Amino acid sequence: MTAQKRGYSREFPIDQTRRIKREIDWVPPALDRSLRAKCKREGLSLRVVTLRLWTEWLSLKDDSGSVSPR
Repeated sequence: MTAQKRGYSREFPIDQTRRIKREIDWVPPALDRSLRAKCKREGLSLRVVTLRLWTEWLSLKDDSGSVSPR
């Protein structure tokens, strides 16, 4: 049985002219297993979860009280 591949989210469309690949080295195995299991249960791709985290983090206020630009 083959796992169904999750498609890209409309929330984060792919620009066909330019794409940048980011990788994270040496993720702890327990964290990776938990993350992948939760993504699978919720029907989300790891890409969407990661991009949402980055988007939310960029919108947080910094120490000076100003909002980080998007």
